[in-house]
Amino acid sequence: MEFRAEMRYLRVSPQKARLVLELIKGRKVEEARNTLLFTKKRVAAHVGKLLQSALDNANFLSTKKGWTSSSTICT
Repeated sequence: MEFRAEMRYLRVSPQKARLVLELIKGRKVEEARNTLLFTKKRVAAHVGKLLQSALDNANFLSTKKGWTSSSTICT
């Protein structure tokens, strides 16, 4: 599954961010975290936070879906 997270207003050039994103594209989560941990680019810390945010969004959505399927919600 794909989950999305977005970071806005980061004061870094798109080229520099793209270089770090290309390092982790297509990797598993743990490999991507390790790669970001040992990358010496300043933007790597921000990309790591973004990756964590996407994972948190995925956990929230799956938890929310499991919770709503077992109960009745009236709006």
